[in-house]
Amino acid sequence: MKTTVIITAYKADAFIEECLDSVFKQKHLHEVLLSIDSCTDTLDKVNEIRSKYGDKLKVFFCPVNVGTFPQ
Repeated sequence: MKTTVIITAYKADAFIEECLDSVFKQKHLHEVLLSIDSCTDTLDKVNEIRSKYGDKLKVFFCPVNVGTFPQ
């Protein structure tokens, strides 16, 4: 069984690498979908480290802060 993990992030630049490292240690990981909610600091950090996760990491950036559950 393959697993897809969805992560939402806002102002997470200080700990996003630790989070991703932990997720990528899991067995049966198919992909990680990372949604960054209008935080360019987090996006910059992810762009800096994303090569170590390969194409299993898919990054989505929303330029407007809408929160995890937009209404």
